[in-house]
Amino acid sequence: MTAFDDALSHEIAPLLASLTARLRAGTGDAEAHRMLQRLREAFPPALASHGEWLATALFPALYESMAGSDAVCIREMESGLREGHRSLSAQWHALEPMLGDDASPPSDAEAVLAHIEPLAALCARQTAFEQDELFPMAERLLSDEVLARLRP
Repeated sequence: MTAFDDALSHEIAPLLASLTARLRAGTGDAEAHRMLQRLREAFPPALASHGEWLATALFPALYESMAGSDAVCIREMESGLREGHRSLSAQWHALEPMLGDDASPPSDAEAVLAHIEPLAALCARQTAFEQDELFPMAERLLSDEVLARLRP
């Protein structure tokens, strides 16, 4: 667990993975419905707040730590993560209308699964990159004081 754990990596990615496995197994039960409800509630704010935190806190701190140095690597990471977040958002907007409402499960579980699988895979790749590459780099480059300010 890094200093940068957030809802996207801590809740959303595991929820998507569990939901994908459940739907693949053909289990469209009350638990799957509860998971879909939680996804509907949690995904949009988690993605928005995570993207905002990256753009307004983490990347500015990384650029500041690299003052006078070539920050090509950081710019490439930032660009890739922004693109990944745009893709997550687009995939979510395609999936959201299929989720039904709180009272009833989605009518076409196959179609929902076809949208959830790529969303889950992309979310897993994004969070793995952040956990394995971005956050360890930030922990190496930033002072303890800056890291303490950045912790959610």
